[in-house]
Amino acid sequence: MSFHLLPNGLEEAQFKRVPEGWLFSTVSPWLFAPRRTYLISDAQKPAIAERVRRARYLRFAVILLLIALMSIGIIMNPAVLTLVKTFSFTGAIIFAAFVVLTVAAITVCDYLTIGPLLRDLPRSSRKIGHADMMQSQAQAMSAPAIAIFASLFVVATAGKAYEALTSASGNWMAAIAAACFAPFALAFIGMLVLKLRNGHAS
Repeated sequence: MSFHLLPNGLEEAQFKRVPEGWLFSTVSPWLFAPRRTYLISDAQKPAIAERVRRARYLRFAVILLLIALMSIGIIMNPAVLTLVKTFSFTGAIIFAAFVVLTVAAITVCDYLTIGPLLRDLPRSSRKIGHADMMQSQAQAMSAPAIAIFASLFVVATAGKAYEALTSASGNWMAAIAAACFAPFALAFIGMLVLKLRNGHAS
């Protein structure tokens, strides 16, 4: 069995089967703009899915790099950590800048990797809802892989929530992190329930 850092099937959340072929949803090249949906054929899907998977690895590498740079900045200037832990205007600006930089990095990764294949494809006004994304991803991923992701996000949510609640001065960044991790935990738990239910039904 070959090892995959990211399990097979993560890319399937962006596809939905329709009578004409497939709907494919991806981020807009404009920051914080609505996602774009394209209509693609069966023949086009494998190449696009492979690019989506490549973009996921690129995202992962870029986010690790950003975290490493942030850690180096905190080590070189420990006062930054105090600014972001205790709510202040400067801390809020630093946090907002990191969020914008992360979203921009993800957008660039997706656009540069997938964009060339979408240039001449027709846009669709139809959308892929979150329920459809969960169902597609649950079908494509294995139950153990979904369980691992669910466990990681549950632990991350609980850890950050505990840190926010037990901090003497109130760690607002930990509270925001817990609020960000929680939807992912719920999504993977929902996918796991769906996967087990479908497996039991079959």
